[in-house]
Amino acid sequence: MKFLSLILLIISSVVSGQIYTEEQEKVHTYVNQVENTSQQPDSLLFRMDSILVNVKRTKNKLTTTSHFINSNTDLMMNFFFKGDSLILVNVKEQSKNFNELSRFSNYYISNNKINSKHHSGTVKSGSQNFNSSESYGYNKTFSSAFLEQYMAELLTDIRLQPPRAWKKAIKGK
Repeated sequence: MKFLSLILLIISSVVSGQIYTEEQEKVHTYVNQVENTSQQPDSLLFRMDSILVNVKRTKNKLTTTSHFINSNTDLMMNFFFKGDSLILVNVKEQSKNFNELSRFSNYYISNNKINSKHHSGTVKSGSQNFNSSESYGYNKTFSSAFLEQYMAELLTDIRLQPPRAWKKAIKGK
């Protein structure tokens, strides 16, 4: 009976996506430290083709909201850095049809390459026929391959913005 309970626990952990490697746990610990550091962010607003991008920058984190004008879809990305190295990108897409639903992706980066990915999302209770893109109002274009390409292009475009484009944080606010 104990063996069966252990197997069920392992299966439920894998299904819920809560098992992380030791390296991923270290990344999450570091990200929690970054998240709990109080800093006033600099901000930037620019356009990439038909995408309006809003960026907030602190020492080890970029937070972006990309509004895709043609599809009226928002995509949020958090880029976490350790020194000059990108270590993690969190992606969130909010459902256009249901406020309580979102899709999430984590991309673990090492030596400028994605070495691991984790995708998850929320579903409506009682749902039996899950087709996330169509049923729940997610953008079909936002595949993993698209997100990986967009992350790289977005980060490049942010780095190419002139220093004068950034609005500095006002100290004391």
